[in-house]
Amino acid sequence: MASPADAIPDLERLMRNVVRMAMEADYGAPWLSTLSSTASRAVERAGAVAKAKRPAEVLRDDWDAVGLDEMAAVLRSKWPPTMAQVWVDDEAARVDLKRLSKFRGKALHAVGGPSGQISDDEIGAVIRRVRVNLEAVRRSLLDDTGEWWPYIASVHSNIPEFCYERSSSARVCFALLIEGDLVTLDAVGVDPKGNDSALLYRMLAPSIPEIGYGSWGPTPSFSFSVPGVPKSHGALYVADHEINDLGPFTERAVSFSFTVRPLRR
Repeated sequence: MASPADAIPDLERLMRNVVRMAMEADYGAPWLSTLSSTASRAVERAGAVAKAKRPAEVLRDDWDAVGLDEMAAVLRSKWPPTMAQVWVDDEAARVDLKRLSKFRGKALHAVGGPSGQISDDEIGAVIRRVRVNLEAVRRSLLDDTGEWWPYIASVHSNIPEFCYERSSSARVCFALLIEGDLVTLDAVGVDPKGNDSALLYRMLAPSIPEIGYGSWGPTPSFSFSVPGVPKSHGALYVADHEINDLGPFTERAVSFSFTVRPLRR
């Protein structure tokens, strides 16, 4: 069984985007320049580390590089009232973020015995509560408060162009690939009103023999070899039940398109 720590990086990405939206809504676009000196230094350090370790990664600003600890410092420095939909105050936020940060570090370094099922369950409950509340804030700020459908929060792939984050990316990913390349796609699905582990996934890619029209199943991971065709595309879907007509659910999917460079024969 996967550790709840595996879900923390995706929660962190969602949190970065929602806190940014909340700060802009409450304090305006230049909110980063209004932080305390301590919080500003924390954000700047995160940005400097990211630029040094991942120079090819494009950041809008240093905030794109912050983690749980930096976000806790910023929320203590300047509390956006909009975030009260997630935590009652900055102290409640600090407690959750500290627990999540410690759990993530423990799972990452894996010293001693396993954390235990009780601890995993507790952290899993924190992750779900915070994520659902963050989603509520995001929807309210975007004036998107309709019915909540399951969605794909992110896709991790060995092809950088196919890596997807719901908060900051279009739902169509494009790449130039070579015939025979191996492609892996690992989706992270979210059901705001149910149990994520009960979600079903399906990938449709008629021109890719290993995928074809696929079928619904609980596994969020897919892989295939790039076929020898000029162009190809596929779509990865998530749902809480099997759906035969996928037309109305295209907004809950991520599409992958690629042009193929053939091998010389």
